[in-house]
Amino acid sequence: MNVNNDFSTKVVIDTNWLRWVESPARGVERKFLDRVG
Repeated sequence: MNVNNDFSTKVVIDTNWLRWVESPARGVERKFLDRVG
């Protein structure tokens, strides 16, 4: 999956609309701002 993976392009993200996703690490949640792979 590729999300906002062109780092030469400016992107503005309103993180209030992103959901928290559980990380494989216990007790850690994160919001994906970009993803390569």
